[in-house]
Amino acid sequence: MTIKVALAGAGAFGIKHLDAIALIDGVQCVSLISRELGKTQAVADKYGIAHVTTDLADSLALKHVDAVILCTPTQMHAEQALACLQGLQCCLPHLHDLNASAPGKKVAAVFRIAIQIKTSTANANGCSRGDKANITGV
Repeated sequence: MTIKVALAGAGAFGIKHLDAIALIDGVQCVSLISRELGKTQAVADKYGIAHVTTDLADSLALKHVDAVILCTPTQMHAEQALACLQGLQCCLPHLHDLNASAPGKKVAAVFRIAIQIKTSTANANGCSRGDKANITGV
């Protein structure tokens, strides 16, 4: 089974992730999201990524996307993670960013994520679009 991921952030950090993904059997980046479409398309062409967009929602709407990796600036993580919680798995490089950048309702998201991780640990390979989140890299 191949895990199909969308990667948000086509800058230096995102490119390092794309290099790593290329070395992992069973993982494929199928969508690339970043601010400047032309530059994003150039990166996508280099890595053979078919779908390119400037809007995370476009990638989240793709039925074949299993997970999202956020390689965006820290201050964008909270809002993007909440969007991902609508039905995809989410990989956040730094979970504490949710807490630090936007207290209040964002903190509730952290707890919701933590609860989901705890309840889905026994079934790590069984995550689907219906699961709220499976966070790695924390």
